[in-house]
Amino acid sequence: MEHLREIWHVLRFDLRQTVRSFMAPVFGSIFLLLAGAGALAGISAVKKIEEEILASFQGSRDTLGKEQLAELLATGYRQILERFISDPEAIRYYESFSPAALFVLLGSAWIVPYLVLFLSQDTLSSELYGRRARFLLLRARRHSVVIGKILGRAALASALVGLTLALIFGVIVAVVPAVPLAGTALIMAQSWVALTLVSLCYTAFATLLSSLCDTPTQSFVFSLLSLIVFGFLRALSWVFDSLDPWLPGSYVSDILSAMPSDRWTGASGLLVFTAVFTAAALAVFQRRSV
Repeated sequence: MEHLREIWHVLRFDLRQTVRSFMAPVFGSIFLLLAGAGALAGISAVKKIEEEILASFQGSRDTLGKEQLAELLATGYRQILERFISDPEAIRYYESFSPAALFVLLGSAWIVPYLVLFLSQDTLSSELYGRRARFLLLRARRHSVVIGKILGRAALASALVGLTLALIFGVIVAVVPAVPLAGTALIMAQSWVALTLVSLCYTAFATLLSSLCDTPTQSFVFSLLSLIVFGFLRALSWVFDSLDPWLPGSYVSDILSAMPSDRWTGASGLLVFTAVFTAAALAVFQRRSV
């Protein structure tokens, strides 16, 4: 219980400091801007695809009834899914989702890790640089400081992601006609869980980087370099499949899969990476002079 109280104290302290700083409004604004822009971009992309589908069937919105239009679009979307997915069960699963939501969430899976890294890059370096680490260590042990910092920033990122997804859902429901509410709400909920796990994983990684640095500027530079490296490795993984198991980002799509076994694989993969990064951050911070 004492360990939990220490972690809770550090978590509250970190959230309070972050919310009072410039970071909360800046990152809140970025998330909200991306929500609006992402939703509109997804809707625009879907409309363009739908026009191409209708053109391939030699039809148009003006000459077709609602039922015939919906049937043609469903057929077109199914043909697109069949190009990339061979499992009939998975195709039926994804057919229940709003195409606009799928477009937006695929983009979110790429963007959120980068935002989380920048949101969490100074978790420990700012405390070491500002000498606040000494104050924290009067109230909590080192491992409690690390875990509390990770959970605090991950909770903030999860809240921002949840608000963003809720806004995206509202925009899609308001703009897209006859949107499948149940399917869209389901994929939004799944995506929130997936992106929360992603946030936890990348927060642990950012904390590891921060524990190696003496100043927030150093941790910012290391975070920027790590983003470039992760992006390069992710691109390489499209060519070399053997890289996939070693990249946290490759497990996000598994959580959004139609198969329960894939979802467990994705969740467990992200949690394993989180545990490794956390253990490494603990080992480094234990040896840091404050």
